[in-house]
Order: sequence, then C-alpha cells, then structure tokens
Amino acid sequence: MKNPSIDHKFYAQLQRDIDRIDSKADTYRLVYYSFRIGLILVASAVTLVSGWTDAEPDAPTVNWLLILGVATTVITAMDTLFGVETKKNTYRLMLVELREIRSEFVFYFDHQRSDLEAVLRDRLFPKYQTIKAYAKALVEQEREKEIPAKP
Repeated sequence: MKNPSIDHKFYAQLQRDIDRIDSKADTYRLVYYSFRIGLILVASAVTLVSGWTDAEPDAPTVNWLLILGVATTVITAMDTLFGVETKKNTYRLMLVELREIRSEFVFYFDHQRSDLEAVLRDRLFPKYQTIKAYAKALVEQEREKEIPAKP
C-alpha cells in the first residue's frame, strides 16, 4: 500500500529500504534465472553435440563436448558459490516483511493517526529493527565467508 502523499520520516526510510531491497531481489532473481536458463541451454547443447552422427568420429565434436562440459561446471559452481537462490529468497522474504510494515503504517496513518506514534514505537519500529538486524546478520555472514578469520 504505497502512498506517496505521506510525509513522515519513518515512512520515507521504510520506502527507501523497500526500494533498495526490491532492487537487490530483482537482481538476484535475474541472475538465478539466467543461471538456470544457461544450464538448460548448455545441457541441451551437450545432448545435441553428442548425438550428432557422422560417418567418422572427429576431434571437433569431442572438443565441443569438453567446452560445453566446462561451461556447465562453471555455471553450476558460480550458482553454488554465490548462493543465488538463497539470496533471492531471503531478499523476497525481507521485502514481504517490509511491505507488511508499510501497509500497517499506512492503515494507522489513514485511520488512527492519533495512535500512530504509539503504534510506531511499540509495534512497527521493533518489527523494522528485527528485519534490519537480520539483514545485518546476513551481510556479516557473507563477509565471514569471503574473509577467513585471522589466527
């Protein structure tokens, strides 16, 4: 329930976070489906090249099979290394949670404005802090994977 007429600092911050996370979720979704489509195409090409029948087996066919096999391995390894599907799902979940907070905020802003600050303090902001803490934990977890601990 996006409402551009609302002029409140919490709402503006919430909307910025939603936009940022939505962009990340879209990026990971694009990468995820690109990897999947790439794997389908390369695996199909392996089948096609290996099924190519000539009177004599020749070296170029074997070379193409090796190249396609390497491409399959590289795409699968990159997908596993970067955890694209997990990140895509995590950002989508965070987006759902932030949009839920935004919807509640808009409801209270439109219908019970007198209670807005109390609801914000007691209910919405703690939910927002939980989501932000989760996002921070994910970033720290990714950093630990990238940078080995020093003895």
